[in-house]
Amino acid sequence: MKSTSLLQKHPLLRLLLPLLLGIVLADSFYQELASYQTTLLLITIVSFFLLVLSLWRFKGCFPVFLPFVIIGMGMILTGKSLSRSSFDFTERDVAYRVLITEQPEEKERSILCKSVVLERADTLSKVKDKVFLLYFAKDSASFALKKGDSLLIYASLQPALNSGIPDAFNYPRYLRRKGICGSGYIAADHWKLIGHNEQLTQDKFAKTKDYLKGRYEKLGFKGDELAILTALTVGEKEELSEEIKEVYSVSGASHVLAISGLHIGLFYAVLWILLTPLRKRKHFKFMSVLLIVSTLWLFAALTGFPASVVRSVTMFSLMALSSLTQERPHTINTLASAAFVMLLFQPLWLFEIGFQMSFAAVLAIVTLNPFFSSLWPTKNKILSRFRDLLSVSIAAQIGVAPIVAFYFHRFSIYFILSNLWAIPMVTLIMYMTLLMLGLSPFLAIQQEVAFCVNRLIHWQNVGLDYISQLPHASIDRLWITIGEIVGFYIVIWFFYRFFKKRTAYHTLCALGSLFLLLFIHLGLSIYNKFNPSIVFYNVRGCPAVHLVSDTGNSWIGTTDSLPNLGTLMNQANPYWIHHQLEIPKMLTSKNQIVSFRGKRICFINDARWRWKKSNLKLSIDYLYISNGYKGTLEELTELFDINEVVIDASLSAYYTNRLVVECKERNIPTHHLAEEGILQIPI
Repeated sequence: MKSTSLLQKHPLLRLLLPLLLGIVLADSFYQELASYQTTLLLITIVSFFLLVLSLWRFKGCFPVFLPFVIIGMGMILTGKSLSRSSFDFTERDVAYRVLITEQPEEKERSILCKSVVLERADTLSKVKDKVFLLYFAKDSASFALKKGDSLLIYASLQPALNSGIPDAFNYPRYLRRKGICGSGYIAADHWKLIGHNEQLTQDKFAKTKDYLKGRYEKLGFKGDELAILTALTVGEKEELSEEIKEVYSVSGASHVLAISGLHIGLFYAVLWILLTPLRKRKHFKFMSVLLIVSTLWLFAALTGFPASVVRSVTMFSLMALSSLTQERPHTINTLASAAFVMLLFQPLWLFEIGFQMSFAAVLAIVTLNPFFSSLWPTKNKILSRFRDLLSVSIAAQIGVAPIVAFYFHRFSIYFILSNLWAIPMVTLIMYMTLLMLGLSPFLAIQQEVAFCVNRLIHWQNVGLDYISQLPHASIDRLWITIGEIVGFYIVIWFFYRFFKKRTAYHTLCALGSLFLLLFIHLGLSIYNKFNPSIVFYNVRGCPAVHLVSDTGNSWIGTTDSLPNLGTLMNQANPYWIHHQLEIPKMLTSKNQIVSFRGKRICFINDARWRWKKSNLKLSIDYLYISNGYKGTLEELTELFDINEVVIDASLSAYYTNRLVVECKERNIPTHHLAEEGILQIPI
């Protein structure tokens, strides 16, 4: 009855919930459903006709058919969005005509160009705008590439592959949800410029962004101050240093760097106040609201339509339009309508972290903020503002805490202190920036205001840096599952109901759900405890072995050179967090042999063991062969008594097959990391 009353009070939840289910089902079973798109479409059409028929003849069946229609619609829209990443890949190099759609980005060893494949040149067959990440070899010509260039390339385009390491970032799924088919490496002499699309370079919004950034630089902004002002006003965070990102993350203020509800709300408030005289006139009320909505969407276009901005602009647009009606709409209903409209337009936004955090924060504020505010009743306006800021911060943090812990494995202890400092500062910075830009005709006054803005940003950074340095500023290396996230929100709901009703039943539900969640988390922690093991990971170009003791201490055993250690840390760190392992210590072996608990692991990644002989063979438990060794297994058997062979993914397919054949001839078990992803050997 309670869930029904909730849906009756907020009817748009009836539309949103089945849409969410349809999107999740389509994304989870995309491969299985890809061949049944036509069947799914027919079922949805039949359900729609039954829905229409129920309105005319069998009205009691309407609530039954409506969810099925929306679930089917969500699955169809999601399947259509995911199909953008499908492509007919070939195993050989092929000539393609491509168009660079974004400004090239310099990487460590290449130039990255996000491009659209327009045509397969060898067959002259059109390709329907398939997006790829193309990596060009660095030279003077590739440095000259720019947005809008049309190229003829000769390369083998490949789909993204997973490393196979459990809990590692799922890069193929990430690209699929972004509509990116895969990637390709283009050698220096395998491409040529054949034209340029001027329309792409004449992006007015991009030029406005560049103008604002240039204006900030002329007004004296530089370094972290320039990067933060650019992030706050035009949504670009590429210039933010790793140090300043860590400060904002540890202090719990990262949300102020992403243009979202806070910034759009401030912008909305300015527009609302400026147009108050026009809005109060009956005949101009609609015009003023239309002007507010149009300006908000122009700002969203300026920032490039990120999900958080679109969510916020949609929300505030609905709020502005609701002012034209006599009744005040339920805010949860408005939020549900904003989510429903957005997901109809782009269903894959559901899986973006910004989208999830924005809606979780707003939903928590809508439901919990009135309760927190009621705990401290006051008529003093200053204390009232302080109380509202405090209650909003607590509510928002409660809403996003499980999501932050799930994705970033961190919880900021002093989030209240950070928000009490950062939110007023950001509010002041945003208003001062609007004033600064409005004073362009008065350069002398504008420079004075710019100096004030610069100082405000500096003081904001100093304050957050101080908070991040406080003892135990954050709890790191947290691991929670999706089920625990759901359980966390259920606990919040039961406690919210308890504080409103204060009955024995609600007390039992709140405490029972809390203890059940804690019991499940403790059980999972015990179950995921890592046993002493030797572990090999599928990380290309990083021959290493992870040695885990029974005390929980661990080491990375490597050769004397390990070029891709950072990649290993990034990909395996979630796996270590999941199994409660601290970051391992480094254990370097100059003779390429590592011993651990009576087991010997030998790394073969160069020619130092070739053409050598020994009368006494050394017993090796695991021979790890990676890129750099060009010899045969027979040469190694002259030196070592080999129990098992581990083949790294960096070896070519030809060389890998040759090693597998040689191992079979000698009855030596083999493990191919490219296929297994991870090899864990309990000891």
